[in-house]
Parts: sequence; structure tokens; C-alpha cells
Amino acid sequence: VAISLARLAPERVASLMVADIAPVAYEHGHDDVFAALDNVRQGQPKNRREADNLLGEHVDSRPTRLFLATNLIRNEDNVMALRVGLDHIKQGYSDIIGVPDGEQPYEGPTLVLRGGDSHYVADDMLPALRDVLPRARVVTLKNAGHWLHADQPEAFQQAVMAFIDAQ
Repeated sequence: VAISLARLAPERVASLMVADIAPVAYEHGHDDVFAALDNVRQGQPKNRREADNLLGEHVDSRPTRLFLATNLIRNEDNVMALRVGLDHIKQGYSDIIGVPDGEQPYEGPTLVLRGGDSHYVADDMLPALRDVLPRARVVTLKNAGHWLHADQPEAFQQAVMAFIDAQ
């Protein structure tokens, strides 16, 4: 969404930060996350520990489960419930994983953070990234997968703050 906005209305974007995504079309790859969140929705856990157990039936990574749990709130029935529209996300998933909208490159300052253990911004995607974001500074966070803000929160924050300070 942010890359699309930057390309379609660059005058409205002073700078851009992108977290482990390239401007390419992706294949479907979040069935485990959708299943985990559906599991929580159906299981109606009473606390975060129960929610984590339900998430863990589909997602092995604890940092990923912790990140997914940020989408939980206690509802009026006193159970943990999703605060995001999971069904809407599923319905729009093909748009989410598609190429960002716009024909022109975004020429503004850009930070692209990628996880060293992630395939979302692989080296072979860098030419496409440079076509769309020619001024991008690409920073690789070691020991981080796609959920780099969960895997390496301190390194993520340091890179973001350094970019902001440089603007």
C-alpha cells in the first residue's frame, strides 16, 4: 500500500520505509497464519497463554506468534478475539500479494529493510526494487526472517531511527 501511494501520489510522500517486501508479485504463502488466526477465533481463548497454544498449532515461530497476538483484544464475552478483519484480509489477499500500483518509480528517499533469513526481498528481486525505488537504501537485518520487527526489534528500531534522523 505504501509503495503504491508513493508511486501514485509522490507529492504526498516525503520519504518511504518498507519492511521486508519488494515491489513484485508474490505467491500465496500465509495459509499457516490464516489457519492460526482462525484457530484463535474459533477457540475463543480466555487468556494469552491459551491463545498462544492455539496459534502454535499452526505457527512454530514464537516471535511470529507474539506478533500475531498483538491483534488480540478481550471482547465483551471476556475472551480473546481478533481486532482485525481477518475475512476482509483473506478476501483482499490477491491484491495484497500483487505488484504495487503505479507506473512511475518513486524518486524520494527510501529505506528498505529486509531479513537476512527471509525470501521476501531476495537478491534476485533487487533489480525490480531499483526500478520502482531507485533511491532505496537496502539494509539487511541478520538473524531476521520476514517478521523482522519481531525477530530483531532493536536492530529494526535502530535502522528506522537512523533513517528518520537522516531526513
